[in-house]
Amino acid sequence: MPLLKWIEQLSQPKTFFNAKLEQSQYAPGQSIGLTLYTQGGQHEEYIQTIQARITCQFNELAQTYEQSKVLITQPTLAKNLLLQPKQHCQNFYLIELPLNCPVSNSANKINLDIVFFTATGEVYTQTYPLIIRHTQLGTYFLNALTQLGFTQTLCWVNQNKLHKQATLNYIQKFKYNNTTNPDLPDDLSVTFCFETFIDYLDVHLQIQTAQLTTEKIKFNSRFSLTEPNFAHIKQSLNQLLIKSKKYDSFKIA
Repeated sequence: MPLLKWIEQLSQPKTFFNAKLEQSQYAPGQSIGLTLYTQGGQHEEYIQTIQARITCQFNELAQTYEQSKVLITQPTLAKNLLLQPKQHCQNFYLIELPLNCPVSNSANKINLDIVFFTATGEVYTQTYPLIIRHTQLGTYFLNALTQLGFTQTLCWVNQNKLHKQATLNYIQKFKYNNTTNPDLPDDLSVTFCFETFIDYLDVHLQIQTAQLTTEKIKFNSRFSLTEPNFAHIKQSLNQLLIKSKKYDSFKIA
């Protein structure tokens, strides 16, 4: 926050606060570290709850999905605080991102809201944009797909049907089309989503070709990435794409 704006807030009669994040970018499953600076107003004030809300605003959604703004996580940072007049407070907090939280791209906007709920009913809110990047394994997979001649064409969300016990009721999906690989059909596309775990990444992948106005599924696959070995991931993905040419209808459980 600019210094002049911070000084201006300090001169006001109400409580104000400012948060400083440890990093500018995070990955699913990572903890967001932030320092919260609070400045009491002219009068004593009782803070019932300090809450962190991380939300994702999707710009493009699948037709089966109704909400455009999804709550990712909503932890309580502190409760029952009594701020004395002009009191300065500085506290450090960790906010854990879910393993399968969405990543940032042109189709969404992810924000962190810090919310103060006071005993008088007033609510103070500050909003901070977040950038969520793919995990290392996810980044290697995407880079391999790009080097094999594929380009992202779509990103959207669907209701999450992978696991009944999932903490989030949606899943982020991606579609890449072959644009430069002469060894594969021009109309070949790959649709996939990631399922993130602590020490590995599952890829749910569908390979398909377009036939006039319809698309024909050639290959359904689910596989795990466990080692951050880019060369191996690229080679395995290339073999899978080449293999899909040989089948009109082929499925892997």
